[in-house]
Amino acid sequence: HYKEERWHHLPSILQHVRFNLLTSDDKTAIWEHPLVKNAPQVSEVTRNAVQVVDTSNLKARAGMDKQEMAFLFSARTSEMLFINPRAGRFFSCYFTENLESVIAATVTSNNDIYILAELCYEELSLFLYNYVENGWEYKSMVANPRRSDEFHFVSHEYLVEINGQLHYFAVLVPYSMKAFVVHQKYNQYTDQWQECSLPQLASYNQKCVVVPCRQHLYYFTNTEMHRYDATEDRWCRLTPPNAIPSPCTAVAMGTEIFCTDNKFGKLAVYDIGSDSWRMLPGLHDPESSDFFNCDLFVLEDKLYIVLTSISSESEQADHWLLVYDQSTGDWKDLNVALPRTIGCWRPHGSMCSVACMYMAYMKANCRCTEHSGAS
Repeated sequence: HYKEERWHHLPSILQHVRFNLLTSDDKTAIWEHPLVKNAPQVSEVTRNAVQVVDTSNLKARAGMDKQEMAFLFSARTSEMLFINPRAGRFFSCYFTENLESVIAATVTSNNDIYILAELCYEELSLFLYNYVENGWEYKSMVANPRRSDEFHFVSHEYLVEINGQLHYFAVLVPYSMKAFVVHQKYNQYTDQWQECSLPQLASYNQKCVVVPCRQHLYYFTNTEMHRYDATEDRWCRLTPPNAIPSPCTAVAMGTEIFCTDNKFGKLAVYDIGSDSWRMLPGLHDPESSDFFNCDLFVLEDKLYIVLTSISSESEQADHWLLVYDQSTGDWKDLNVALPRTIGCWRPHGSMCSVACMYMAYMKANCRCTEHSGAS
C-alpha cells in the first residue's frame, strides 16, 4: 500500500503512543517486529519517538504500592487532603499553585486528575496533576462565563469525563434569576472547547447536582431530571426524585446514583435501568443536624459520606466520616477526625473525586496521618 508515501505520517501518529508506560520487553518486541526491523526508516523514526518521551509525569509502574484515595480541597489554603478510611491513611499536601481558585475537579478513566481554576477574570485554566512532581501542569483555558456583568453568581460548576472527553458544565444565575446553562467539551488534540447541547430546564432550583454515570451525564434537582447522551449530543427528560428538596451531593456506583441533602435525613437512590427511585435511611435524627456540607464518595466499592459542620465562633470546621453498611442498612460512624484546615474541606463537585494514588510519591511529598483503618 505504498509504504514510502505513508512514512511521513509516522511522527504525528507516534506522539500519541505512551512509550513511557511500556516495559523494556515491550520495547524490544517493537524493535524486533518485522515491520520495524526490516525498515530502517521506520526504525529510526520509532526510536526517536521513544527517546523524546517526557517522563516527568510518568505514572508508577504496575506493582508499585498504590491505593484508591478520595481527595478534598481546603477552602482557604492551597492544600489537598487524600483519604483512604480502610487503609487508615490521610495525606495532606501543600502546593505552590493557587488551589483556592479551583472551581471544579475530576478524575478520568485513565486516572488523570484535572482541575479548573479561576486565575483571572477572563478565563478558566485547566490543569493536570503530575504524580511524580506533585504539582499541576497547565493544559488549556476556557472562557470564563462570569466575565460578563450580566451574571450575578455561579451556583454550580462541574468538570466531568464522558466518553473519554472532559466536559465543563455550569449553571449560572443572572440578576433576572432565570437560569443560564453553559456546557462545553474539550478536544485535547485541537486544544479547543466546543459548545454542546443544553438541557431544557422547566424551572430553576438553586440546589442541583450533576453526575456522570455509565457514559452519560445526569443533571437533576428535586423536581426535574435530565440525561445527556454525548454520542448524540442530546438531552432527554427522566423521572426526578421528588423526595430531596435541596440535593447537594450525588455519586454513581454501578448502575445506581445516590443523592442526599445537607440534613442527610435520607438517601435517594436512582436506578438508571428502570428510571426509578427508592429511599435509604440517613441520620436517625436529621432535624437536630443541619450540616454546612455533605459529600458522598465511592471508594473500593463502598459508599462513604463526609459531613461538615462549621462553628460560628471559629473559622475551623468539624468533619465526620461515615460508611454505609449494606448488611444492616445503617450508616457507621468511623470515629475518625480529619486533619484540621483553615475553613473546611470541600470536593469541588457533586462528590469527592477518587484517584489511584502511588504511595511512594505520596510519602515523599505529603504529610501522612495514620489511624486505625475501617472495613
